[in-house]
Order: sequence, then C-alpha cells, then structure tokens
Amino acid sequence: MSPTGLFFIAVVVVLSGLLAYWGDLIGRHFGKKRKTIGRLRPRHTAALFTALFGMIASLVTIGLLILFSTPVRVMILEGDRMRSQLVALNKKLETADDSVRQSEVELEKTRSEVKVEQGRVKAEQAKLRKSQLNIAELKKASTALTEQAKRVRTDLSNVRRSLSSLKHEFDRVRAEYRSVDARRSYAVNELNEIKRENLRLDQEVLRQNTELKRLEKDRNELKKDLETLQSDFNTSKSQLDLVRGDLKEVQGNYEQAKADLEQARAELQSVKTSAEELVRRTAFIPRTQRLIFDRGDELARIQVGGRLTLAEARNYVIAILKDASDTALQRGAEPTTRGGPAAVLGDVIGPGGKPRTDKEKIDDKTAELAGKDRNQVILANSWFNAFLGEPVLIQLTVKNNPIVYRSGQVVIETRFDGQKSEEQIVKALTEFLNANIAAKAVRDGMIPAVGTSLPLGTFESDATLALVREIKAVNRVIRVQFLASQETRAADRLKLEFRLR
Repeated sequence: MSPTGLFFIAVVVVLSGLLAYWGDLIGRHFGKKRKTIGRLRPRHTAALFTALFGMIASLVTIGLLILFSTPVRVMILEGDRMRSQLVALNKKLETADDSVRQSEVELEKTRSEVKVEQGRVKAEQAKLRKSQLNIAELKKASTALTEQAKRVRTDLSNVRRSLSSLKHEFDRVRAEYRSVDARRSYAVNELNEIKRENLRLDQEVLRQNTELKRLEKDRNELKKDLETLQSDFNTSKSQLDLVRGDLKEVQGNYEQAKADLEQARAELQSVKTSAEELVRRTAFIPRTQRLIFDRGDELARIQVGGRLTLAEARNYVIAILKDASDTALQRGAEPTTRGGPAAVLGDVIGPGGKPRTDKEKIDDKTAELAGKDRNQVILANSWFNAFLGEPVLIQLTVKNNPIVYRSGQVVIETRFDGQKSEEQIVKALTEFLNANIAAKAVRDGMIPAVGTSLPLGTFESDATLALVREIKAVNRVIRVQFLASQETRAADRLKLEFRLR
C-alpha cells in the first residue's frame, strides 16, 4: 500500500475517534444538565446525540472516501453502469473469439494465394531490375536538369535584382515625369495665353491698319475738298462771309478754351500748393516720427477671377483701396482730411502735366482689370516711405494669378541626418526652410507679400516637430520632400506638408 493510502486511513480513523469522543461529550453534557428534546427523557436525549454524531462520523468517512479515493467513488457512483459495460465487453470478447477462428481459416486460404503471388512477384522483380536501369539513366538526366535549374534560379535572382533596380529607377523617372508634366502643363497654359494675346494684338493691329487706311482716304478727300473750297473762296464773296462767321465762332471757342486753361492753371496751382504742403510735411515728419511703411511694402491684396465686367472690376478696385486704408490706419497713418482715406493713390500728375483725379485713376485700373479671361490679383503697395501721422501714398498693380503648384506637387527636397540630436535637426531644418523655400517659390512664380513677417506663409510648428521626430526615428540620412498640401496660385499663402523617401 502506498504512503498516501496509509495516511488517508490513519486520518479517517483519527477523525472517526474524535467525532465519537465529541458526540459522547455532548451526550454527557445533555445528560448532566438534564436537558430534553420534546418528550424524550434526558438519558434518551444523550443517547440520541451520541447516535447522531456516530452517523455524522460515518457520513464524513464516506465523503472523504468518495472525495479522495477514485475506486471507491467509481464503485459508489458508477457501479451499476460499469457492471453492465463489463457484461457487454464479455459478449464482444466472445464474438471476437469467433472472428479470430474465422480469420485463421481465411489466413490458410491467403497463404495459398500468397504462394501463387510469389511467382508473379519474381516476374515483376525481373521487370523491376530492368526499370532500375531505366531509373539510373533518369537519375542522371534528373541531376543534369537539377544543375540546369540551379543555373536558371541564379539567373532568375540576378534578373530580380536588376528588376528591383529598374523599379527604383522607374519610380524616380516617373516622379520626374510628373514634375516635367506639371511644368509642361503650366508652359502650355502660358503659351495658349500668349497665343490668345498675340491673336488679340493681331486683330487690334489689323483694326488700326483699317482705321489708318480709312483716315488716309478721308484726309485725301478733305484735301480735295479744301482745294475746292479755296477755289470757291477766291470766286465767291458769299462763301467769304460764311468763312468770316466761322472765324468768329472759332474766336469764341478760343476764348472759352482760354478760360478753361486759366481754370486748369488754377487747379494745377492748387495741386502744387498741396504738393508743397505734402513735401513740407514729409520733410518734417521723418525727423520726428517713426517709419511705418518702407517703399514697396504691401498693404493689401485681392484675388479676382476672369471675365469681370466694368462694374465688378470697379468694386474690386474700391475694395482694395478700403483694405489698404484700413491697414494704414492700423499702422498709425492719418488722412489729410477728417474722415478721408489714410491710403491714397499716387501719380497725381498725368501725361503733359495735367492733374489726374481719383476717378480717372480708378477708371484706369478698372479698365486694366476688366475683361481678362484669366485669374488676376490686385496688389496695393507703398509708393514711398511712409511715417507715423501722415497718409500713405500707394500704387495699385494688377498681375496674373496662375496655378503655381498642384496639390501634392514637390516644391523642394533635401537630406537630413537622423543620427544627429533633435536640436541639430531643428537647426538644420530651420536654416534650410529660411534659406531655400521662399527663394524657390518666388522663382516658380509665387508673389510674396513684401514688408510682412511671413511673405509666403510658414511651415506649421506642429508639422516641424513631427518631421524632426520622424527623421530622428529613422536614425540615418534620409531624403525629405516638401509638397504643396493644396492647389496653390501665385497670390495664395503657400501651405506645405512633408514626405520621407
């Protein structure tokens, strides 16, 4: 018997003794106290408790046997089922004995058949030896084919490496093709624009030539008429009187023109006086006030579409004048008159010394802006240096506003070393962006906002930090491409995103 079994029996015996002893103590206790249950007498009550604890001891013993002894648990819980299974197994065993006897008979029969088959096997062995010779030849051929397959695999590996190299080259060429295609599209658009402009100019030249021929014809006809009138003047007094009447009318027109000239001189003198006052102020103010705009600084810009009517174009011109005036007021400029604009159009004297009114200046820019079949931008820039407390003289410029970058187009690329510290990578990235992005964008056709802290836009700080972390995570020299995040025209703010290659 195993030590575990012995220990189990010892525990059961000790536990039974303890329970019996405990039951006897409780029975005595009830007997001494003369306690009863119902109508039982005290000694019968003590005997009942002693019997109950004996029953509990038997139940605990049986429970322990069932819990810790597998054979006992199987006998108690599954005894009947196991007995029926044993009977069924005995029946199967008897059936198996009959099958064995039948199998022995079939075995004898099979042995006789085996002898017959042995003769056939000998014949097949002869064929097998012949086949083995053929197999040896096939093995030689297989060895040769294996060597050839190895050479083919080697060639295939070389071809795959070449294919991988060609794929990288193809990707590079495709990227270059996309860039060239974008530039070609832009060039084609510009060429079409130039062709349309040349066609318009040719039509204008043709019209001017036609008009010139007509005027030449009219001049010749007038010359003939003048000769006829001169001959008639010499022969006809009535026509002479008519000419004298015309002369008086001309003299009246001359007097009117003389009065208009005097008025124009008076207006010119007023403009000169205003200019002298402006010169006096501009000579005094720079010595006492700070500079708020340098010459050429941008005050405002408005992007417009194509094919504008005169009314639409005029509204845009008035709108940019208001935006420029608001910007000048914010910087500290002051209008010349109370409630007037703080930014006024320059070029006060036109060709021939004749003063140009604000309406004429606005009409000129309106005509320049209207009717074009392309996107444009109006820029308002400071004409001269402007100081605190004075109005700002501005000039308006109309420029084409073509698409410079398509969404996802590479603007510029460079390489960074991911093995350097984050501070070094940030410094290298900042220097590259400051030194190269703006110059490259201007070369490509972007229009910078002169005089502002960010002429073309900026690379977001969050994107900069993300880029630095990705470069650092690569931990090697890597190529970084900066791409336009959206379709960008010449007058738009340049927004960039990056891609690691």
